[in-house]
Parts: sequence; structure tokens; C-alpha cells
Amino acid sequence: MQNETKKINLIVDEITSLLMGKGAIEISVRIKTSDENTVIKITEYDSQLDNEFIEKMQENLDLPRQYEVEDYYWQLTTDNGMNEDMYLIGTMVDSGTITKAEDGNLYIEVLRNK
Repeated sequence: MQNETKKINLIVDEITSLLMGKGAIEISVRIKTSDENTVIKITEYDSQLDNEFIEKMQENLDLPRQYEVEDYYWQLTTDNGMNEDMYLIGTMVDSGTITKAEDGNLYIEVLRNK
């Protein structure tokens, strides 16, 4: 259970660090856990990220979860930038969606089954 908590914290940290590194000034995070899964919802208000960058983030979240290497991968995340970290995050979650709304807010939701 403690490893699971650390992994959830790591996912949140990596995504919020990426957004802040790209100039985010207001971010909110909601985490909801149940016996079946954990849902993480992150909102970046008035996001300045362009569509190309958002598409690359989504591609990384669309990777299949890799249970067999997950315990090893989560220890490897660093501040190397989006390509490596979002790839690793993508291998640790079961699904993820990123939407930029007309109001300019960026909505990220990831699901991690237990």
C-alpha cells in the first residue's frame, strides 16, 4: 500500500512539475481512491500549452500500462523533460485523457487500477 501511495504521489508530482515548468501559474489536483482504482484529475487554469505539446502528452498517456516493469520504472523518473517522464507516467496508468477547453483550461485525468 505504501508503494501505491508513493506511485500516486509521483504521478501527480511529475505532471504538475511538467506544467509548472511550462509556465503554469494555477493548478488544482483532485485524487479519488477506491478499492478498485485511483482517479487523478489535474486542472491547469488558463493554459498556454499549444495543441502540438498537448497531443504529445496524450500520446504518452495512451501507452499500455506495463505491470511487469512498473516497480522498476517508477524509481527512474527524473527532471529530464516531458518525453521521458510522461512516457514513464504512461506506463504506470491504465488510461489518461487531456482536454483543452474553450475557456483555456487544461484538464488532465488519469486512471490507475489496483
